[in-house]
Amino acid sequence: MNIQLTLKRYCIQTAAKKKYEHSISLYFKQKSPSDHPKRIHFEKEIENLKFFLENADFGQIRSNYVELNGKKK
Repeated sequence: MNIQLTLKRYCIQTAAKKKYEHSISLYFKQKSPSDHPKRIHFEKEIENLKFFLENADFGQIRSNYVELNGKKK
């Protein structure tokens, strides 16, 4: 699964948190039976983002990849 994060204003951790929260919001907006495929997509996205947020070493990521630290040059 490919999950795109917006890193223009935020570091990698904040961007992932925002995407996680947004995905949860969109998940609960899918109410009709025809929305079932979308709900499945969001379930997988939420699961992957949760794993990333719980297991990534964000300090190391930000120090090794300056472009992911959220600071403008």
